[in-house]
Amino acid sequence: MVNEYEKRESREARIAKDADRLDQFLLLKEHALAGNQEAMRRFEEKYNGSQRDDMYSDSAKKIFDEILATSPNERWQNVWTEHRRKE
Repeated sequence: MVNEYEKRESREARIAKDADRLDQFLLLKEHALAGNQEAMRRFEEKYNGSQRDDMYSDSAKKIFDEILATSPNERWQNVWTEHRRKE
């Protein structure tokens, strides 16, 4: 299974790699926005758009664009609302 992932020959292996890249990208952006200078440097250096082009699925590319366009706090605004706390 590890060999399949590393070779990225199957659709599943490519999608798994997309998920790993998205996870790294999201964490790096969160740390950069929190003021971590090393994360900011890596974010600017590593994610200049070429990472998006390396992604396999259209869904991963859309998620990448959404992560790039929003802040982590925006994603939580509609998840935990005052109304939902009362339920």
